[in-house]
Amino acid sequence: MVFNTCRQALRSTLARGYSLVLRVATDTEAAAQAAVLARFPSSKCVEQHQGYLRFEVARLDCEPLSSAMGRLADIAAATTALGAELREASLQDIFLTTVGDAAEPDDAAMSEAWG
Repeated sequence: MVFNTCRQALRSTLARGYSLVLRVATDTEAAAQAAVLARFPSSKCVEQHQGYLRFEVARLDCEPLSSAMGRLADIAAATTALGAELREASLQDIFLTTVGDAAEPDDAAMSEAWG
């Protein structure tokens, strides 16, 4: 019970939106990425390898959720996706995003730190 409450609290404060995952043939990755960016303008590709594409999509792009699911179905049909899903960000997604943001300092900060 306490774990579920903590998980929901983390999601509500740290989650930036939804995760959109597409599995496509490797030769259609670029077309699939373009289709997602066209239908979900605020999306950001955070993972891409061997036909697996994962995007972060802002909550505002997914409201209402039924409309977002319709756009996802359009993307899947247009790109002949092998699989597609739109889900709330998991704790793992939140952790990787948080660590990724912390692990990538900007160039100015690096220059200042190293003199």
